[in-house]
Amino acid sequence: SPSVLSEIPQDTYNRITVLSKRLNADIYETKLNRDGLGFKSDEIGYLYRNYNGNYKKTFQPFDKKTEDITLFSGKDAYAETEYAARKINALVCEKGYSFSDITIACGGLDNYSELIEAVFSDYKIPYFADSKLSVVNHPILITVLGVFDILSSNWSFDSLFSYLKSGFVYHNDNGEIKPIDSDDIDYLSVYVLKHGIRGKKKWLCDENWQVGFSTLSENISAENKRNDPVAEERINRTRKIVTAPISKFAESIKGRNTVRHFASAFYDFLCDIHLFEGLESEIKRLNSSNMRNEAEQLSQVWNTLVDAINQTVVTLSDEKCLKDDYKNYLLSALGECEISIIPSSLNSVTGADSTVQNNVRAMFVLGAVRGEIPHELTGCEFLSESERERFSLLLKDNDIEFSSSVARKSTEEYRFCRLLFNAGEKIFISYPVNNFE
Repeated sequence: SPSVLSEIPQDTYNRITVLSKRLNADIYETKLNRDGLGFKSDEIGYLYRNYNGNYKKTFQPFDKKTEDITLFSGKDAYAETEYAARKINALVCEKGYSFSDITIACGGLDNYSELIEAVFSDYKIPYFADSKLSVVNHPILITVLGVFDILSSNWSFDSLFSYLKSGFVYHNDNGEIKPIDSDDIDYLSVYVLKHGIRGKKKWLCDENWQVGFSTLSENISAENKRNDPVAEERINRTRKIVTAPISKFAESIKGRNTVRHFASAFYDFLCDIHLFEGLESEIKRLNSSNMRNEAEQLSQVWNTLVDAINQTVVTLSDEKCLKDDYKNYLLSALGECEISIIPSSLNSVTGADSTVQNNVRAMFVLGAVRGEIPHELTGCEFLSESERERFSLLLKDNDIEFSSSVARKSTEEYRFCRLLFNAGEKIFISYPVNNFE
């Protein structure tokens, strides 16, 4: 209801006012012009004003034919998504809408995202999911932070080949920066498993690893089995490419060092695996293939990683630590960072969770089931409501508050009211009869 939509901003305003008076601070207010804040659709405006029992106070029936609000129940999420696709194409072809005029809001976007992409692709609808990805889980960061795991596990097989098989470890091949060949990595892994090679000493020994005619598994080609000197050269060349930057990094960070020293050594390691040049080449290739999203992701990950390294220096600088401590500092700096995804086309349908941007003309709400839109609070919380009340009383004098379940429920109601407020000219609300289970 309108009271829910204004309740949270009003509460924030009241708190700021009280705090300002307590601190004897001046309050400067800017009055906003409310012109143009009305609803484009009388039907959606009526639904908004009478949502969630508000109709009991001043009920006035809507006495016109409804054309701007559509309800649909699909057999399952696929039927629901396919219905949305047909309606979107009808709006574009028959009503003059652009794809960018249309937004998809979902109760649980994760449940629908892959389904929407597949169905919309079949219907030739350009689609962009307005979401962000946690940078910590990106393969590039898993790769480069994996060097700490290699050293901590004494060069274990799992840590080494998880690091290598990502495709983001590069080397200089006669002046050309390339990822280490995946066939060479597979060849090396077979040899290591076959001979049970473990530990730093075996990986860094000065002697060449010997390759006998029957040393490798049957998966290795017959040509390489016969050509023993070639196989031996291949194994040892790959081993040295892999171990050189890791060994150099390990030597440079022995013992306790300052955070500044770790940051410098880690950046040198990134240079030794030619990460910047390799990503630069990947970005050019992706852009030339019109894969701008993927190219932008790589660029953002590199910039975020460098910023995180700099942040550890700015905040901790001369503090001394061990290598695992420095890895944790990096993870802390990266923990809240996300990758923004840009649409590959300006004219595309935008997908979001149960909150959407302003100025849309048509909105499709998928998965409108109880507990998802608005999101239902679960009982699996660390503190019970009675415990929250006791803590609130104890901490009230220090201006520390716990939000009540009522306040948190109001937040979810607020999100849903904003969804209605931003619906524009038309809203299509659907739900699956059968859930995802």
